[in-house]
Amino acid sequence: MFDIASAGELGLRCHGVDHDGLKELVGPPSSWGPQKTPENAKIWRYGNVEFHFSNWKVYLIFSDHDDLTDGGEFLRIDPWIVRRGLDRQVFQAALFEAGIAFETIAPDYDPSQRLVRTQSGAVFTFNECSQDGESGLVAWSMETQSVNGERNYVYPIGT
Repeated sequence: MFDIASAGELGLRCHGVDHDGLKELVGPPSSWGPQKTPENAKIWRYGNVEFHFSNWKVYLIFSDHDDLTDGGEFLRIDPWIVRRGLDRQVFQAALFEAGIAFETIAPDYDPSQRLVRTQSGAVFTFNECSQDGESGLVAWSMETQSVNGERNYVYPIGT
């Protein structure tokens, strides 16, 4: 996760690759959806890490599952300090210590959340206070490419 926070990389070049390219880089997905076959699916999952496709190319890597860094059988992710429920201040202190620039965003759509966007464009979503009682880190995402081929970063889907 250090590589994602600092450079926007998973240790492999998956930006803009198609289904076949991702399968060649990582192996077959553990699950997919919502389509019935992996070749047509808009989402491939490796453990708890989702690769989202648009126009047949990877555009978003995302996780909001219990184990945020579980890449399943084929995708190995060093968690660094990332774990679900991690306190935002602890995460920001680690970024500062590592020399990774970041900004904190209070989104208008949910005053209980804070988004920490790093220099790479990776976004880490934190619940400050939640109706369900969950606080701390709840998701991370990295948008890999825009339609015109330039890097383009947005907030995580579902937030």
